[in-house]
Amino acid sequence: MCYAQPRPRCSGHAKEALTKAQAAHTSNPTTATATALREAESDFAITPEGIKQVRAAASKAIDDRDYKRSALLSREADNRESLRELLSESVKGVRDPSPIDYIPYVVAAHHDPEFAYGYFARSNDRNVRYWVAVSPRTTSATALSHLAEDEGYMIRVAVAGNPNTPTEALSRLAKAEESSVRMNVAGNPNTHAEVLWILTDDDNADVHTAARSHILESPTMVATRLGMSDDVSAVETMLRDHPSQVKSMLGWR
Repeated sequence: MCYAQPRPRCSGHAKEALTKAQAAHTSNPTTATATALREAESDFAITPEGIKQVRAAASKAIDDRDYKRSALLSREADNRESLRELLSESVKGVRDPSPIDYIPYVVAAHHDPEFAYGYFARSNDRNVRYWVAVSPRTTSATALSHLAEDEGYMIRVAVAGNPNTPTEALSRLAKAEESSVRMNVAGNPNTHAEVLWILTDDDNADVHTAARSHILESPTMVATRLGMSDDVSAVETMLRDHPSQVKSMLGWR
């Protein structure tokens, strides 16, 4: 389902567009096809499947064979200058190096991950900030709260979908103009119940559908709303056997 027209933002359509862009650039590598490929990659990166792939890649990087080397380099790091030096040192001798690929190694081995994540969250490189925003290993509430205010649209989408993003930051992101950001907030396990109920009335169909689906997974929230807090088990039964009736009782069509 596409949730940001006119450009496709659902995983399926964005993946299809990316595949076509890759094929076009491979068969006819020009500036135009390269630009189209970068745009397709950016579109796919903010879809649920794209974010999932980035998270998987970030997790896998921790077990990469280069980790031990970077761990040794990182052990003594205790300030910003040494973090810069570690990134620089980590990519020496690597063909076409990307510092982003080495951030997981440096952070994981650093004796103060909170400091390291905070440093990278304030990087001038938008791609570095995106990595911090999307990585499931980012547990720094300070870093994620900072990135929730980032000017980069993709970064805020990633923060809204990160399961470690603090409730307060999600409450702010729930007011974002972009429906993609609000939709990720609606599906985030840390989103406050009051915010979820507000999003159930969102003008965007995908946002309020995501919020309602989230709420229907919590019999306790539904029971509280229906004034049946003392009989959650009955609500569980209703959700299992008569979900349409529950939706009607909540005023949802």
